Amino acid sequence: MLMLIILVDTHAPSILFCPNNLTKEADLQSFGAIVTWEEPIADDISKHVMILLQTHSSGNYFAVGTTIVSYIFRDSSNNMAKCSFSVTIVLGKDAKLHNHCGNYKKGTIKNNHLDFQRILVLLSILMFIYSHIYSQKIQHPRRRFTIALLTSLQ
Repeated sequence: MLMLIILVDTHAPSILFCPNNLTKEADLQSFGAIVTWEEPIADDISKHVMILLQTHSSGNYFAVGTTIVSYIFRDSSNNMAKCSFSVTIVLGKDAKLHNHCGNYKKGTIKNNHLDFQRILVLLSILMFIYSHIYSQKIQHPRRRFTIALLTSLQ
């Protein structure tokens, strides 16, 4: 009698190291800071663990406020584990924020990185559209001439 035994890994990878929450004082000229940390480490009985998603990298710039950094690990059986920690950038006691629209007091700027992320999303969308039509000629709807898009941005 022949018996076939199939072992199935149903256990998520183990997070061996996940950084603690980090707090850093902002650079007075950029109102943010570059933050570094040791990369999280995960292990699994299969020994095949990879980072599936990483929201930020060590050495990234962070604006004033709190940002959640997440890593999602996956093993060869598609089991997943998550490591998350926060990066908080605070203004120093001597910091004063000024811009052309008015003055801001310490602690009133929250989630500036969201505006930056919105700009990045918009630029990504524009670059996607541009990449699909950059070498094609398009006809202007109200004029009788053809516009050839330039490829000098590449």
